[in-house]
Amino acid sequence: MLDACLRSDAVTLFVDRARAVVPGFRLTHDNAAHVGEICARLDGLPLPIEMAARLVRVFPPAEIVTRLEDRLTLLTSGWRLADDRHQSLRASLEWGYALLSPEERALLRRLSVLSGDFGPDAAAAVAADLPGPDAAIPRLLVGLEAKSVITPVADPSGPTRFRLLESMRCFGHDRLIAEGEETGAYERLVSWLTAICLPLHGEAVVPSATLERLARERTHLTHALHRLRAGADERQLLLASALAAVDTADGRVTGTADLVAQALDRAAPDSVYRAVALAAAAALAARDADGDAALRHADEAVELEHGRGRPELLARLLLLRGTIQHLRGEPTASLTDLREALEIGGRLRHDTLSALCLSIIAQYQVANGERGAVPRELA
Repeated sequence: MLDACLRSDAVTLFVDRARAVVPGFRLTHDNAAHVGEICARLDGLPLPIEMAARLVRVFPPAEIVTRLEDRLTLLTSGWRLADDRHQSLRASLEWGYALLSPEERALLRRLSVLSGDFGPDAAAAVAADLPGPDAAIPRLLVGLEAKSVITPVADPSGPTRFRLLESMRCFGHDRLIAEGEETGAYERLVSWLTAICLPLHGEAVVPSATLERLARERTHLTHALHRLRAGADERQLLLASALAAVDTADGRVTGTADLVAQALDRAAPDSVYRAVALAAAAALAARDADGDAALRHADEAVELEHGRGRPELLARLLLLRGTIQHLRGEPTASLTDLREALEIGGRLRHDTLSALCLSIIAQYQVANGERGAVPRELA
């Protein structure tokens, strides 16, 4: 970390300006990570980095990091003779904001609810209340990039995405609140995320393309979920389930299980999304080798979904419970669920679902010397 920091122009600038106020300041193994984080969170921009560096007279780098949430108040130049836009970070951002067109300013405010990198689809979703066609969004994004408000995120294997500079996002969010637009912008974000999570509720097997898309929006899912946690909005069940699906597919071990549990506690017990969240809790528990909890959640999910007229979701829940029972060494119960899911797969003509069921059934057949036996559902 220290070697990487030493090669950074932004860190070099920070250290140089810090020495101007504290001559003995130097980069060490103890402060290198914090200095690097300061520079990264200030997007490598010289003016705010210089302002942050001067704070070492009062705060060590570690404390400066913790105070960056209030950067618009914290970062000032301290130079009485500096021109207005160099007096503080806020003044500099206000100057840049004034140079934007009204359309660009309106889009910037709405983009401030996107806490991570984003694509044109997310930008169009949070700005859906603005007049004009969605086709105008790419043009406005190009304009914001040209004015160094957003920056492209390099990903040759994926679609075009952008990142809003963090300081500008803080400023834009302040303006969003001041204009009374915060509630609407977050509602559009949650609605858009809910829409892309719906395959978790309506598909027997969640497509890999859906999981890849959810993985790209992981930061936004987390941000929106924290926004919803103060209430009982049932959509938090679906967003938490999406995070669980991403983490399970990636093999991550994060705090998602707690987020799913909290959503289950807050949302109404009769929510249409409850079975999906219970399935997510079961999958996470199974991943963590807590077979009892996994089976308990799966049992509740299947019980809720039976008779609701959603065969795709029921089949997925049966497959999940059958897999958990298989891992627990409960062949009779597992085969019962797998055969029911297989029967649904046959009715739906869902080849992938049927294949997944058959793969586990085949393991039992081979183990019990039943090679070549064909389940009656396929006979």
